[in-house]
Amino acid sequence: MDAGLRLLTKTRATGPYRLWGDLTDRVELRPHEEALALGQMMTAAREWLLLDPHDGDAVRRYVQHWLYDVLGHEHE
Repeated sequence: MDAGLRLLTKTRATGPYRLWGDLTDRVELRPHEEALALGQMMTAAREWLLLDPHDGDAVRRYVQHWLYDVLGHEHE
């Protein structure tokens, strides 16, 4: 099983699901934000490919940055 699939089968997958769900919702539900969301998707994908998915701290920092700093979710 590849590293990405292993990540998504663990409980910490909630963050990436929320992140990508939010970005795809913006494209589908807020057409006026499509260009911004597509740009953010490209950046998020590039950043994901640069990190080590086996490094839980790196994955956590990535998700927190995108959910809280970029997309404006409230801290839980």
